[in-house]
Amino acid sequence: MLKIATNHKHSKGRVFSWLSLLYGFSMGLFIPVFPGVMKSVLHTEENVSLFYLFLAVIMFVSAISSTIILRKLKRTLVAEACFVVWAISFVLLIFSTHVQTLAICAGIINWIKILLIISIALFVRDFSNKNDLGKEEGIFYKFNNIGYLIGPILGGYIGTKLGSSYVFTASAAVSMVAFMYFYHQHVVQKQTVLAEIPSQPKINIIANTKEYFSDTDRIKAYINAIMLVLWFSFKNLYVPLYILLSGFYENTTGLVLSLGILPFIFLEVKVGEYADKYGLRLPMSTGFFIMGLSLLGVFISPYPILNFAMIIMGNIGAALVEPLAEYYAMEHIPKDREDRLYGIYRTSDPVAYFLTAGIGAVTLLFVPFNWLFLVFGSVLITTAFLNIRLLKDN
Repeated sequence: MLKIATNHKHSKGRVFSWLSLLYGFSMGLFIPVFPGVMKSVLHTEENVSLFYLFLAVIMFVSAISSTIILRKLKRTLVAEACFVVWAISFVLLIFSTHVQTLAICAGIINWIKILLIISIALFVRDFSNKNDLGKEEGIFYKFNNIGYLIGPILGGYIGTKLGSSYVFTASAAVSMVAFMYFYHQHVVQKQTVLAEIPSQPKINIIANTKEYFSDTDRIKAYINAIMLVLWFSFKNLYVPLYILLSGFYENTTGLVLSLGILPFIFLEVKVGEYADKYGLRLPMSTGFFIMGLSLLGVFISPYPILNFAMIIMGNIGAALVEPLAEYYAMEHIPKDREDRLYGIYRTSDPVAYFLTAGIGAVTLLFVPFNWLFLVFGSVLITTAFLNIRLLKDN
């Protein structure tokens, strides 16, 4: 598959950053209210964790299947179809008052979520100069996180004042705006490098998986991606439940999640530039240490407001890691193999969601909810020390 490279400032490259922003905005609206909706249908935190396990399996299948879908279909068509189906699923979620309908709608939403992440990220890779890949990844995530900054504030406010059905409607509306925006970017459609995929040889998922894990650096990138998404999945599943259990409402959840996005907006481009020059070891190990320390602080502290502040501060660590986890993988995935191998790398997302829900469910069987912060904080600090030993600077 032919490639072109142009930086984010080029009008064609900028399309995907704006698309990433709209994706983040749509998902950001959804995040503050969905854990509460799950609990209202499933009744207990343990059942919510088990339901999250189901969603993780769906996302894993989506990531694996992307290695076939993105080789068989035009990437532009996949992205456009995903936004439309996503919007429909958000609307149908309004009527999901039983476990079965909730599972169908949430399953489709999370399947599409993974396909969109993969499609947009590969577009960004295609429009990035190799020497500036870290910087371009930072810009991509910066725009994505602007959407995640705005979305939870509005989603939490709408959910508190009007109810979750209005939030799901707003998410659907933003998804359709993203579809219409991308559909009308004719400059992208004219790029045959993006729109047309020539006939491909037979795809072997097992062979692709073996190829990905045959490289030590790709294995390290995969493990770091799992640990990063472990933070995000913990934050999106258990932090909203913690806030509700502390006696606060969805608007507080939205505020905490949104304020946690600010470090990403201010730091990620600079972190990417640092990695291009000096390497990954220092920011990645420091980032995981900050994340883990913030969760341990919440476990120790009895003051909810202080704990909310520590959760927000923990995102400074995540901002140091987020653009670099994918940067590390992309550095070791040849461009002519990305359609085969990148989907394998993205299975790290559902694996992390599965681990989050599994660890959470087992923990809650034996100890109170607050112990989740100790368990996950310990895992993240262990990752920090492993990175100090295993990663190398340039």
